[in-house]
Amino acid sequence: PPRHWGFIAQDIETALAARNLDRGSLGALVVSPETDRYGLRYDQLIAVLWSACRTMIARLDALEARPAPP
Repeated sequence: PPRHWGFIAQDIETALAARNLDRGSLGALVVSPETDRYGLRYDQLIAVLWSACRTMIARLDALEARPAPP
């Protein structure tokens, strides 16, 4: 059977809560109060993921630029 690769909306909600953000903080997370169904708008995650990649690249560049310990 085909595999589905993706994010779990509840994991995104947990990550937001860990940063003291609520569900409404990210337009990509969709929760239906009537059915308690979760969904994600993947197109809304692109900017967030790109920002995280830029941050990690900058940190990696800074670590690689440090002189090696003696």
